[in-house]
Amino acid sequence: MDASKRGDTATVLSLMTDDAIFMVPGREPFDKEIFVAAAQEMTGVHVDGANEIVELQLLGDWAFMRGRIDMTATPPNGKPVHHRPLSCLLPP
Repeated sequence: MDASKRGDTATVLSLMTDDAIFMVPGREPFDKEIFVAAAQEMTGVHVDGANEIVELQLLGDWAFMRGRIDMTATPPNGKPVHHRPLSCLLPP
């Protein structure tokens, strides 16, 4: 979340696997490629929020994490937009 707040997209992307799946209320799950495209469109947008790890499973040589991200995005000269908790599933 600190990297997101700084607008450091490169660090955010380096922290997730290529097969990460995002689950957002009201839309179909999407992958890292879609996340990258959306992140590129958010240049100049101020992000604030918090994240919570809801579940972390270690199963032999396989693991996944499920978390919630509660965030507000404020575009330049715009009104803040609050996004209810998002879920992210990160496979190994």
